[in-house]
Amino acid sequence: MADARLVVTGYDEKANLETVEIVHEALILNWGQLREWMYQGREFRYWQEHLRVAMLTWKNSNYDEGALLRGKPLRDAEDWQSKRNIQLGEQERSFIGLSVELREREHNNQKRRRRFTIFALSAGLLTVFSLTSWQWRIAEFERKIVQIKNLSNSSKEHLFSNQDFEALIEAIKAGKLQQELVDKTAFDTRIQVVTLLEQTIYQLQEGNRLKKNSGWIIQVQLSPDNKKIASVSKDKTVKLWSREGKLLNTLKSDNYEINSISFSPDGKTIASGSHDGTVTLWDISTSRKIRTFKEHTSNILGVSFSPDGKKIASADRNGSIQLWSIDGTLTRTLRQNNSPVESISFSPDGQLIASANADKTIRLWKLNGTLLATLRGHSDIVNSANFSPNGHIITSASDDNTVKLWRLDGILLKTLQGHNDGVTSVSFSPDGKLLASGSKDSTIIFWNLDLNNLLIRGCDWVRDYLKNSPNQEVQIQDLCKNVPPE
Repeated sequence: MADARLVVTGYDEKANLETVEIVHEALILNWGQLREWMYQGREFRYWQEHLRVAMLTWKNSNYDEGALLRGKPLRDAEDWQSKRNIQLGEQERSFIGLSVELREREHNNQKRRRRFTIFALSAGLLTVFSLTSWQWRIAEFERKIVQIKNLSNSSKEHLFSNQDFEALIEAIKAGKLQQELVDKTAFDTRIQVVTLLEQTIYQLQEGNRLKKNSGWIIQVQLSPDNKKIASVSKDKTVKLWSREGKLLNTLKSDNYEINSISFSPDGKTIASGSHDGTVTLWDISTSRKIRTFKEHTSNILGVSFSPDGKKIASADRNGSIQLWSIDGTLTRTLRQNNSPVESISFSPDGQLIASANADKTIRLWKLNGTLLATLRGHSDIVNSANFSPNGHIITSASDDNTVKLWRLDGILLKTLQGHNDGVTSVSFSPDGKLLASGSKDSTIIFWNLDLNNLLIRGCDWVRDYLKNSPNQEVQIQDLCKNVPPE
């Protein structure tokens, strides 16, 4: 355009910016595309000019913090920065960043002043009430102090053992007791309880917990719409729950214990595998059986729908993995060894199968029976293995009381501890941000996960590794091609 003399390029030394100017007014009047661009960017440019005026005022005040952005102007700046960060200059981004830092400092100072005021008022109230000398009040006070200390110590022990949910429960109990105390001698204890509560809240990993099953939780699975949970326990039933813990429905087996379940992709059907070697399809809305088929010679421990809903995989105690069409036709039998297969699941693209095994391993298979990888790290039987919705992560549950997260190449990413007995089942929510685990301790725990950060850290490690060893396992790069660096 400059060569054609439609625009003139220049440099604004005062603003330290390169500029482009329209040569002739006729271009502004008759160039439709330019008018459209100007209309689209008018609101942003109007705000940007005000931002530059604010920056100039700040510089002229010798960079006084009082001239930084506050309130709505700062919120507007953060909004525009999130939308058009690339169109802001380095000085503009720095100005907004300094304003955000100032707001955070002032917010923290305000919190400290508020806490100091509350503590001061509490100390004053405690001093007034400490003048009383009723014997019964002293005895009650001492009893509650002992309870608070015991609860606080219990909470700290749970935190040390990575049992964050239990730690929060104990800390809340201590906090409620602390609220009832008004004697000034409880002031130090109050601070300890407040600190403990903050620590457990920030460290908490669990999202919720259900405890209404009779007996072991053999398996738990989240529905595709993320609104229901299905659980299997030793009472020969499949129970359907709401996310809030309300029992919605119960599917009852005739004679045999149900060992495994799987939701169909549309969430309307559940496949179950039972102790007599039978695979059964259930209609969730009516609780009735749709179809039953059997080829296994021993009890089925795992069953899974394929992502397209056209295939079902089942696995038994003899180490046999079978693939079925939805009409009950057996299409393939995979043999691994004589070790029982505790559970089985399809990858999101339907091309891989993960099996959880009694020999403490997780194995990855192609549908034609080719073994791709063996994941080792549990110290006891692996009861369940499932893929994350993006297919990059595998989660496993074991009798060693833990839940683990793995990369497909076998690298262990994270270990979750919170159950008091063997973990029998684990399942991702459809968005990959929630993990549900069921245990022999008769509880279901929901874990909040940030898979993006796990993937970023894991893929950064892979990239660094491949820089130093370019000829080693280059195919691993395919796992990280859509994962940005940290």
